[in-house]
Amino acid sequence: MYKMGGKDLSICEKCKRESCIYPNLCKNLDNSHAPMLTLYDKILKIKGIKKFFIGSGIRYDLFLNDSGYTDPDGNKFLKEIIEKHTSGWFKVAPEHTEEKVLKSMGKPSFKLFERLKFEFDKIVSNSNLNHVIVPYFISSHPGCSMEDMKRLALNPVLKNIRTEQVQDFTPTPMTRSSVAFYSGIDPKTLKNTFVERDLKKKQQQKSFFYKKN
Repeated sequence: MYKMGGKDLSICEKCKRESCIYPNLCKNLDNSHAPMLTLYDKILKIKGIKKFFIGSGIRYDLFLNDSGYTDPDGNKFLKEIIEKHTSGWFKVAPEHTEEKVLKSMGKPSFKLFERLKFEFDKIVSNSNLNHVIVPYFISSHPGCSMEDMKRLALNPVLKNIRTEQVQDFTPTPMTRSSVAFYSGIDPKTLKNTFVERDLKKKQQQKSFFYKKN
């Protein structure tokens, strides 16, 4: 989110939204990736630097929605990341496939990952690269059941995709997910939510990441 922010800060001061990004991009958010592209150019002009790679996952919800790019520089940004700054594994974090689990996480629909994969495959094919997309997923998140993990494992979009970046949910302070984990109540809806705390069943949930669909 380098140099991103509200276009009109007076609107931001009165805004009651919890997030500028979820469930959709705020119309007052300047999500231009042009400053980031300019920064990349500056880095490559530093003496002794021939190339650099980005190892962390990128926030594709900042430039993409189900219909296409939300930022005029979005396509250029994604293309540059893939062609010049990815060493082989293109890492992103859809975190799950099931809508109800994603909603409890405050994450966009899995359809957005499908759109990203479409754009990724197109760029890789046109550029004749051998890069692979590596999604990050979480098991046992509050609201996630064994059936949700089964559906994740069988999702056709994930066929032939590496599931290297995975982990079981770990509560962290000051997050909605941790409140739900400890209380069994979703603080957003104030409704009871399923929380898997049984260690054996948590391990079973995680095992679905390694089942071939």
